[in-house]
Amino acid sequence: MARLDTHYALSLGVTAMILKISIPTLLGFVAAVGTDWVIDTFGHTWGRHWFRRTPLTHSIITAPFVGLGVGLLIGVLFQFAHIFAIGQAVVGGLVASGCHLFLDSLTEGGIFIPSRFKVKKK
Repeated sequence: MARLDTHYALSLGVTAMILKISIPTLLGFVAAVGTDWVIDTFGHTWGRHWFRRTPLTHSIITAPFVGLGVGLLIGVLFQFAHIFAIGQAVVGGLVASGCHLFLDSLTEGGIFIPSRFKVKKK
């Protein structure tokens, strides 16, 4: 399983570059870390001797939905903090899902990319 530290660092850095530092940005950070955690927790199964990625969360189709869902959940839970909480949290979740797939695509395990008839591992 990939180290989450690298995923967290890249997701938080890109989220910080996109959003201004404020209370909603902190919710974006929470959504980014939550998205990385959800993708790695629910997107790996035990292979013969190691964890392997599954298309459940490591596909270019499903990962943005995971980010959107985590962002909406964080935004709705903390909408009392600021009026733009939902939007900032959704941006954090979507950015994190893209960054997560980018980092995973650089490893030997790769990510899942849909083809004409089925999802292929690239």
